[in-house]
Amino acid sequence: MVTFLTSDFIEYQSSNENHKTEISKDNGFVDNLGKYWKEESHFLVFASDPDALDVIDKVKKQMYDGFNSAGLSISEIESFDHSCTKSLAEMVEWADVIYLAGGHCPTQNKFMKEVKLKENLEAFDGIIIGLSAGSVNAAENVYLIPEMTGEAENPDFVRFADGLGLTDIRMIPHSEYMETVVLDGMQMIKDVILPDSYGRKFYLITDGSYFLIENGKTYFYGTGKVIENGKMTKICTGELVNKDNVPIKSSLWNSLMKVEYDMTAIVEKESGICHFSFVGRRFTKVGIVPERITYFDECMKEMAQKLVVAEEKQTVAELFKLADVIKEVEENGTFARIVHFDLLEGRRAEAFRGIKLEGDDSKFVLYIYDATITLDHDWMTDDFARTGFINQGQKFLEALSSKDLGKYAVVYTNIKGFKVINDLFGEKNGDKVIFAVRDVLKEKFKPYIFSRFESDHFVMIVDREVLVQERLDEIAVQVYKDGYKQYSYGIRCGIYVINRLDVSIVHMVDRAKLAEKNIKDSEVSNYAYYDDEMREEYLSKRVLLSELKEAIRKKEFKVYYQPVVETQTLKIVGAEALLRWQHHSRGMISPGKFIPIFEDGGQISRVDNFVVNEVFSFLESRRLKGKIVVPCAVNLSRMDFFDGQLMKNILDKASVCNAELPLLKVEVTESSYETLETNARDCLYALKTLGVQILLDDFGKGMSSLSTLESFGFDIVKLDMGFIRKIGESKKAEAIIKSTIGLAHAIDAKVIAEGVEKKEQYEFLKSVSCDMIQGYYFYKPMPEEEFVKLIEEQGKK
Repeated sequence: MVTFLTSDFIEYQSSNENHKTEISKDNGFVDNLGKYWKEESHFLVFASDPDALDVIDKVKKQMYDGFNSAGLSISEIESFDHSCTKSLAEMVEWADVIYLAGGHCPTQNKFMKEVKLKENLEAFDGIIIGLSAGSVNAAENVYLIPEMTGEAENPDFVRFADGLGLTDIRMIPHSEYMETVVLDGMQMIKDVILPDSYGRKFYLITDGSYFLIENGKTYFYGTGKVIENGKMTKICTGELVNKDNVPIKSSLWNSLMKVEYDMTAIVEKESGICHFSFVGRRFTKVGIVPERITYFDECMKEMAQKLVVAEEKQTVAELFKLADVIKEVEENGTFARIVHFDLLEGRRAEAFRGIKLEGDDSKFVLYIYDATITLDHDWMTDDFARTGFINQGQKFLEALSSKDLGKYAVVYTNIKGFKVINDLFGEKNGDKVIFAVRDVLKEKFKPYIFSRFESDHFVMIVDREVLVQERLDEIAVQVYKDGYKQYSYGIRCGIYVINRLDVSIVHMVDRAKLAEKNIKDSEVSNYAYYDDEMREEYLSKRVLLSELKEAIRKKEFKVYYQPVVETQTLKIVGAEALLRWQHHSRGMISPGKFIPIFEDGGQISRVDNFVVNEVFSFLESRRLKGKIVVPCAVNLSRMDFFDGQLMKNILDKASVCNAELPLLKVEVTESSYETLETNARDCLYALKTLGVQILLDDFGKGMSSLSTLESFGFDIVKLDMGFIRKIGESKKAEAIIKSTIGLAHAIDAKVIAEGVEKKEQYEFLKSVSCDMIQGYYFYKPMPEEEFVKLIEEQGKK
């Protein structure tokens, strides 16, 4: 099928009825038609008014004479109207050329629907020529321009209707004439067409101009203007493309119509009267009929009752009041909200927008469109986002039966090392890694549904049979290269096999995520399958997390103190404050179990604040009573430095506790220190100024850096117990310990060796001048009462 949409191609040489009609040759119209015209064509006139038989006969004569005179031969010409005895299907099959006649658009549009012209054209492969109204009605969504007296001022005149769907072009013919038309006291272009263009695009063309549509592409010949959002710009001749340089074609239009506007209206601010320019089928099918709605508040009430999901009905009633909408439009230039509707095709996210009407402050434009696709898709990759995956994934599950159990799996992935890539190469290159991972996952696993769920995490539903060892191993290690730089990163997968239909897609994703989180950094495998033990462990952690506040109130947390002794004298010179949890039903819980839970749950600062308060009370109470007291160190996590209230508390207490002696100390691990930003490190400097000694904990664990020692004046370096355990077993470890102690002394820092459990370890540390010892060889962590007894006994000696 090839389609020509014209404004007018007939030239009248005189008013003499006997004078033959001539077809305009402007802009190559006849030449372009000739490329597709069959010799001795059968020509079918589809009437504008099916009952105006005299007019139809004149049109038939004009067409026959005009085209034959132009060298485009017609052997037979017929018309389809109410007098036709043959079916439309028969006439379409007979025709080589179908002419959509000009006339009154609404009348012709009604006739087209009456006889189902759109359906009958599906198999047509000839030429379609539209003139004026016929061209207008060829669009998928037709703009019915007011033509008769009373239509322009009638708020119930519906200006948009379904058309033939041959194109996305909403054409307005007779440009020169339209510029002169005044209807119902309104200038046609300024007062009618421009306001109607908000949220839409019209093509206003001159007589002699036309659109040629072939193989899905649209070409323009002649002169015209694009009217969109109240503004007019020139139409460029040649192939039409949109702002993204995508050819305008009917197949694209059919896709775009799925996210087209569902309603547009102009609202009078003072009265609240709504002038609807368009209400889509999705709304009318559920009873939103513009003819029954006069005021804005009525419109919102109708939507709340018939469209809005139950949980948002009250919100719409409260937030969509006319006065509030007007206020927001006037102050911000726009009113914007997202509301969820229950439509026939399911739950959809609809965007409400109110904007100013240019040139008229007494009104504003209201338009509503389907924002589901925008919200459901990731802004960067255009794959499903979280909401889109959840919606589509649930539909996938609902289509399964018991025989499908075990065949499919939900996979949650994590890019291990992604933060380092962003830090080393910048966010732009980090984005490239996101795309690379997306592509490799799609290539290896051929997912049914794929989503960039969040940040560097992808989620997909796949056939279980593709999750073979070979493919999982292939994605385990990836390499990113940027010039001469390269960095290896891994993709880890948590897998939940769909073996139950009573579990929602949300819970399946959570379980796949839980499986991924259970992969330890030390493990060789890059994937893990979910099992119920993981869930039980997870629930147990959540219970402990929920019990934190109550545990503090009931004083279930106890501070234990592990003494630190001077290496040469074995005198207790300090202690590390360590937390223990005497749970009301589980008994004593190891800090190795509950501390990571509080860190992951974002509650570690509350725990650390408790320890700070307890240690301060202990030290200050003994100091004020003149009793023996030794300095005590509290551990701070990385997150503590971002808790302003906690840091203020420590600074306040340090200024009191360390007024005479440096009693309160702070330990920070090397890994935590390396991640601190400038403002967080300033807190350490402030503490040091108040006499608080700063200890660098776990030095030698992981990737130690000498730059850490250089960047801050740590008072004490604590050697990691991993090195201490190698004393007597590894000469290299002993050499490193000796060198580290010498290095620390060279920068005026003392050294504590922690985790000392054997005499051999102590003797070696003493021989290499380690300053202090902490470990089970001398003392285990002990309750406050035992620690007090110990230091008091020492004081008596």
